[in-house]
Amino acid sequence: MGLRAGAVKHDNFKIAAYALVQAGVDMVSACRGGCALGIVSQIFSLTRGADRKICAELSINEKCAFEAAYGAASLGIKAACVLGKDGLNAAFAPLVRALEKPIDGGLVIMVIDDRGENNRCGERDIGLMASLFGISVYGPVSSKMMNETVLDAVTSSVKQRKPIIIECGQEFSWTRARRSSVPLLSEMGNAFPHVLFLNEGPRYSLHGGSEEGCDVPLMSEPVAFAAGLFDVLSQDRCPLQIVVSMEDLTFFGYCLATLTDAVRKHKKFTLVVADGGAYPLAVESALAALGISFVRVVDSDDIGATTKAVREAFEYLHEDGSKPAIIVRKCDPAILVEP
Repeated sequence: MGLRAGAVKHDNFKIAAYALVQAGVDMVSACRGGCALGIVSQIFSLTRGADRKICAELSINEKCAFEAAYGAASLGIKAACVLGKDGLNAAFAPLVRALEKPIDGGLVIMVIDDRGENNRCGERDIGLMASLFGISVYGPVSSKMMNETVLDAVTSSVKQRKPIIIECGQEFSWTRARRSSVPLLSEMGNAFPHVLFLNEGPRYSLHGGSEEGCDVPLMSEPVAFAAGLFDVLSQDRCPLQIVVSMEDLTFFGYCLATLTDAVRKHKKFTLVVADGGAYPLAVESALAALGISFVRVVDSDDIGATTKAVREAFEYLHEDGSKPAIIVRKCDPAILVEP
């Protein structure tokens, strides 16, 4: 194919992509955005102009990415699914189901350690899951061992006719960065002391952690959590306002169905979405289809405009709003960077 190992020596994404290509993988799937997308991009670069082509599937979420790779493997193709550690949790259910029937091809799940502050799946979780369900795990993998490990994993998957996990360890590190996608707004805690801020993690928090408000990191589906919390607070007649913040990947990947349900059942909370352009469809366009009347679009770096939009959302919900209020914060697209 004309690929030179020396050309990918110092680039983690290229190393992983090169290893998958050399192992004979014909199909790769990943979720839009995040570190996994960097590997898919490098596969395109490595195979550009070559005789052999590799099919790539960029799915709306990690579950769909795994199912696409599993479908290809079931048809006799050597496939790979690239996930972050949180993504492995999201794809857990279809992975377990995939063990019930032997595959005709091969399937490796490359789990990359992005080690972000949102990371909620540790190395021990992977080992425990593997031991409970009889899944072979290759790793932790260093960059020096990547080619050999991936080839062995693909070969073993074909022989065993079941998925195999490749765990890329601490030495083979990854980072995912955004340019101030949702900067911390430390003053918002003082501006809105009677507000419950729900967020995906510190990167997407609206509240800087002042002593007066409450900042809760979410480990579940954010909109469903906010809707359920609204029911509890309404029953107890608690005056707290609810603000839930997330990125566009979470919004499109997990929250459209629950937001539709929240609109239909007249749940009242404020949803703040960081729109980094991960999808060709703008967040506000999707909201218009749901019949949500209160939608404000602001610049993510303009704290004053965001604070004003939050105040307007609270007034709307207090006076006559019977549906969630939405604030879209436009920010730079996600950027994949090396450590």
